[in-house]
Amino acid sequence: MRRRTFVAMIVLIGLFASPYALSAEEQQRLMPATIIRVLDGDTVEVILENGARQRVRLIGVDCPELTDKDPSVRDYAFAAAAFTRELLEGRRVWLETDMGTLDKYGRLLAYVWTAPPADFAEEKIRDCMFNAILLLEGYAYTYMLMPNTKYAEVFVGFQHEAIMEGRGIWGTMTRWIHIIVYVTNTGKKYHGDGCRYLASSRIPMTLAEAMWRRYERCQTCKPPYWISAEISLE
Repeated sequence: MRRRTFVAMIVLIGLFASPYALSAEEQQRLMPATIIRVLDGDTVEVILENGARQRVRLIGVDCPELTDKDPSVRDYAFAAAAFTRELLEGRRVWLETDMGTLDKYGRLLAYVWTAPPADFAEEKIRDCMFNAILLLEGYAYTYMLMPNTKYAEVFVGFQHEAIMEGRGIWGTMTRWIHIIVYVTNTGKKYHGDGCRYLASSRIPMTLAEAMWRRYERCQTCKPPYWISAEISLE
């Protein structure tokens, strides 16, 4: 009997010592809410437990814009909004905040969980965090802004998976997913390796991602060029 008790205690200690287990502070950051309206692929409106209405911007992801001048981009924006509406509207969710809680528009910045997580293991993130699901299904690309970067590494991995599988917005860009270009912290153009404009900062990304982020081609180093093509949602 003592041996069984001892083994049980070891198992419990192992569970509580898991690197993915929620701390008390992380548990407090989970706020129950109900999605009452979907504004676009990455923005929703909720009712909190206290009855307050609050707009929520999903952290770490960016969907194509509904107002983009390119009709093919708008098509994907409407598809992303429809996907979010189908999975979230009217649903009870749990909002997890990061280091920064509000953006300049007064929107709550949050990770949206479709079930309260017992831990933050990658499998749980993949299955139950809607921000991650948007990336995995190819309806969004990563959009990291300091200081809200808790899941930055895993989000980049999920986006890479979607790109390599050609899901969603990446489906017609297979010719560009293996081409690496570079951008800077503040610039609006993408560059080839060795460009003089990369002296102060250089952030690698695929040419496909540079396309979706609307970067323009550097006319100094003349990196590989992409040509916008009509995008099919099928």
